[in-house]
Amino acid sequence: LEFTLLVAAVGGALSPVAGLVAEGTHLVGAAVGDLIPAQLGTAEANFAVFAHALSIDAAGAVAIALLAHLAQLVWVMVGLAAILLFKPAETVDGSAPAALEVLR
Repeated sequence: LEFTLLVAAVGGALSPVAGLVAEGTHLVGAAVGDLIPAQLGTAEANFAVFAHALSIDAAGAVAIALLAHLAQLVWVMVGLAAILLFKPAETVDGSAPAALEVLR
């Protein structure tokens, strides 16, 4: 659903097929990125290469990758805010679970 909306946001077709092609492009880029240190630019380059499969221009395809990075950053910030704002659950004896001891 996320990639379907991202494709539509840059002027592509709003269809499940476009979303699946974009998701597949993203997954191929992630797999190729494993071979490149820090995966710098692999998602953007992969979307640019497969722009024809999405029936959009290369700039729109790169915009999809950048918007996906922005969405990931938003979720990271939501998770960070949740960790900082909410107190971890405590066990019956009043101590935090072992996995949460790091947060204390």
